[in-house]
Amino acid sequence: MYAKFIQFISPKGPEIEVISRQIANAHTFFNITNTIIWLPLIPLMVKIVMKLIPDGKQQAAEQPLYQTRFLDTNVLKQPEAAIRLAMLELTRITEYVTEMAGHAKKAFLRGDTDAIGAVDSLEDVVDILQDSITNYLSSLCKTGKLTQGQSQRVAGMIRAASDIERIGDQYTSITNFAKLKREKEYTFTEEAMGELEEGFNHVQEMLRLTIRTLHDSDLETARQVVHQQESVEDLERRLSRKHMERLNLGSCSPENTVAFTDVLHDLECIGEYCSDIAEMLLNEKDSVIKMEKIDQRMNEA
Repeated sequence: MYAKFIQFISPKGPEIEVISRQIANAHTFFNITNTIIWLPLIPLMVKIVMKLIPDGKQQAAEQPLYQTRFLDTNVLKQPEAAIRLAMLELTRITEYVTEMAGHAKKAFLRGDTDAIGAVDSLEDVVDILQDSITNYLSSLCKTGKLTQGQSQRVAGMIRAASDIERIGDQYTSITNFAKLKREKEYTFTEEAMGELEEGFNHVQEMLRLTIRTLHDSDLETARQVVHQQESVEDLERRLSRKHMERLNLGSCSPENTVAFTDVLHDLECIGEYCSDIAEMLLNEKDSVIKMEKIDQRMNEA
């Protein structure tokens, strides 16, 4: 029946002349028929595939936060691929540190106990991931397959991972002062709390720009981060001076001084680490440019 139908819809003539056309028509009609049959069944097929292949986001959500998601030892002999994977994992750590920043702010300024617990949990995650990235990059160095430029990039990433972990430590320190503030029932003036919030916001913005610098290798943003470090130092000096003025006027309790000044110092340290990461990227790019110029001169010679 099918052969007769194909003959019917194909051109007439000697078989040797029309057989290629009949084969083409047979394939075309077969594909059209299959499409018509399967088209209504597409939603069912999607459900079957989704059942057989779990969603990537769901898998990620089920993994422990401290478990690496991008590092693959199988690509260590392919430096560019390994460096890219390490950078993805490094960017992931910065996301957790950003979460710590928001929680630490709520913990100190709002007395949020849930935020205190969140910072403590994330600190452990950041510490473990930093160790994993450092070990991975160190293993990459041991392969002996890195160019000089790649070696500089890897060294810079190891320093960046360390600085990111230290930023997490500073937010943990702030959270410890939040615990002390809650236990000792320290109260700050509305003016003092407003100044601290200004400090938190300023450093959070600097951290956001640092993450963009790290993720996109954006040199202009890196320069902006380095420049903002001066404003963080100015902010600490200005707010410390204003706190001492309130202390001299008796509008602020002496017991609060340690917590206030130390939190300001923690924020300044975070700014310094952000600046270090940005400077690392700028220095790395300068080194790459110099190496390219040297290579170019050698080739011309």
